Amino acid sequence: MKHNRIITLLIIVLMVYSASAQLDLSKSKLEIEKVGKDIYLFVQQTNITNPSSIVYSSPELSILIDPGYKQMQLSVKDSINALNGGSIKFIMTSHFHLDHVQAMENYYNNTTILLSSNQQKNISNMDIKNIISSDDKYHLKLGQEELEIHSFPNTSGHTDSDALFFFKQANVLIVGDYLFQDMYPRIDLKGGGGSIDGYFKNIDYILSLADNNTKIIPGHTSFKEVKKRYLSKKEYSLHINKIKESISKINAMKTKGLSIEEALKQGLPEKFKYLSEGAKYVSQDKWITFIYNNL
Repeated sequence: MKHNRIITLLIIVLMVYSASAQLDLSKSKLEIEKVGKDIYLFVQQTNITNPSSIVYSSPELSILIDPGYKQMQLSVKDSINALNGGSIKFIMTSHFHLDHVQAMENYYNNTTILLSSNQQKNISNMDIKNIISSDDKYHLKLGQEELEIHSFPNTSGHTDSDALFFFKQANVLIVGDYLFQDMYPRIDLKGGGGSIDGYFKNIDYILSLADNNTKIIPGHTSFKEVKKRYLSKKEYSLHINKIKESISKINAMKTKGLSIEEALKQGLPEKFKYLSEGAKYVSQDKWITFIYNNL
């Protein structure tokens, strides 16, 4: 049946939240932060999730990366108009999870959808038109700006169809769910063809593209009040090293023969607490359980 895949993806997305949480888009709002010349981070804040959209908006045309939820698109379009941006000519995505791609069904007419073959496979039951394949590295020349679309060296990472986007002149890297700001990551192994090892190898690739002035844009920004919703290369490296250290601590407990229940009771040291405070996608208990079961 048409849209079965969409329903499946929605279930996958909602699994990362507590059982009692219900996604309520009537309580959503759009937060906007300028991250480069003509480049804006749109955070779709809902009651339980906050996917990032990235907009390149010039008078000639606009580009939308990770359009997010259908119900947010009126706000997205109105905001682009307020920026005096041209019509949306291209849409693309970092991966196929519904909170990043659902609104692709809203766009027809003069909008071109750039997707890799794996991304096309994973959203094949969605009603999306005007698709062009963007396998390997794809370039868009945007006046003085240049946008590179990269596939990752490891096909299996966060999912099996991830992409990253690099605005070369602005030095802005959009990495999708290879960055959950101030949170443990979610790696979609069962439903999305992801890989823990591939996830971190692909992060090494991201770091190889960045320099000390690069702005790294997360797929999900912090739920906390923060000064900025992007990281430098140094900040990203520190964050990833903290995640890797947590894995080492969990593996050490497993090596000692602790059961999952004992490991959950012991928990991780205090310095990891901030990764599991307040609103988040993966709690400390879920992270420990995930690593125990998959490494």
